Amino acid sequence: MAPHAERFFDAERFPTAARVGPVAGNDLQAAYAPERSLEFDLERLLDGSASSS
Repeated sequence: MAPHAERFFDAERFPTAARVGPVAGNDLQAAYAPERSLEFDLERLLDGSASSS
């Protein structure tokens, strides 16, 4: 976890996020990948739209 994040994030309160966040960051080779986030969110939106039609 980024050093500054420890000031704002309580890993004991959110243990799953504390485990998943660093793994996702390592997998994407970035703490945050806006392009991947957009792609992922758009896929979910389109999947939901197709299933409700």
